[in-house]
Amino acid sequence: MKNVYRVARWLCAALFLPACTLTTDLTSGDPALAARRERVNIAYGAGKTLALTVIRTGASSNAPLIIALPPGDGGQALVDVVLDLYWQAEAERRGFVVVAPAIFGLQLRDDADTVFAALFDWLDANVEYDPARVVLAGASNGGRGMFYAALASPNRFAALLGLPAYYDGDAADLAPWEGKPVRLLVGELDTTWQGFTFETAAKLEQAGAAVSTRVVPDQPHIIRVEPAELFDWIESVVPAP
Repeated sequence: MKNVYRVARWLCAALFLPACTLTTDLTSGDPALAARRERVNIAYGAGKTLALTVIRTGASSNAPLIIALPPGDGGQALVDVVLDLYWQAEAERRGFVVVAPAIFGLQLRDDADTVFAALFDWLDANVEYDPARVVLAGASNGGRGMFYAALASPNRFAALLGLPAYYDGDAADLAPWEGKPVRLLVGELDTTWQGFTFETAAKLEQAGAAVSTRVVPDQPHIIRVEPAELFDWIESVVPAP
């Protein structure tokens, strides 16, 4: 039987944004996917713990790595939702590694340095992947946190993918992303975040990033999109050596 995650008004409140309407029930896929998820806790900062969910089916020295930041409060239930919606099944088909931290995206405004230093220390010691093919993805609050992480460790990431994402700082801050690919998706029904998306895209263009956007028809804040579309884009911008 499928597990259903109902995204209620508390998630909208967790976004700290008005006019954020999440009415879609998010339904997980095959429960066999969950059985293949590895759960790991790592330490970071001053006695803090970060929960990771790892999909390492395709682990090898040539495997691309996706780090996927969840929406809302960043809890484990929402980690599982984005793995079901976007990442796990297609990653297993294509030989990708996926790591999804359970973290509130806005926490990365202050903690990105320590969180990602610890995360990459653990990855480098425990997971085979291609360090030149690391993509950072984030949904909603995770899409906001994506930019804090991308600016804290710009040399670690080859591309960014927002579902949706928003950067509220200055365009000049994004200079480390000059020439790098960034893809921003937003739902057609999510008019508030369309504004945020195009504002962010304009800042990225000003900084010289290779940014592209797509408004996904008939979709609300949490976007349903074919995973193949996401992976096709990733493979186009971080091709195999």
